[in-house]
Amino acid sequence: MTHKLKLIVLVLLSVIITSCSKDDGPSDGGTTFQVDIDGATFKTNTTISQLVGGLTDAFSVIATNTSGTGETVTLNINLASPADFKVATFPLSSGILSSITYTPNSSSPNSFIDTNIGEVIITELDTTNKVASGTFSGTAENFTTGEKVVLTNGVFTNITYTNTSL
Repeated sequence: MTHKLKLIVLVLLSVIITSCSKDDGPSDGGTTFQVDIDGATFKTNTTISQLVGGLTDAFSVIATNTSGTGETVTLNINLASPADFKVATFPLSSGILSSITYTPNSSSPNSFIDTNIGEVIITELDTTNKVASGTFSGTAENFTTGEKVVLTNGVFTNITYTNTSL
């Protein structure tokens, strides 16, 4: 039940975020998002990111490989309030709290959702210009098949975000 609730919240946040800030990166290539998934590097500079306040307080990043199969990695940090978004470590946890989701391709209904092992760390935050950087890692499981993937060496740099109230 907890995993279904987490997936529902992530889908809702994904719908909200896809209508918001898209960052194709500055011309100098300063925006990055990459992670090793079972040893294979996923890298893109196409991200959508948002700090949401109101009904659900969260910071989310959706990174999609638009030149391939639509492979997607989503980071979600649930917050008590948007004011809690700061340089800090956010452990992955049960329920609908901070999470990492991996979708191997855009036509796949099966995503890998974190198994409460890992963390998202905000290492730099500029709230004036709305730019965040950090690292992340974790283990995610496809709860339909039981298959697990390990995400390591995750890094996002200079990801711009928008503020939205629900």
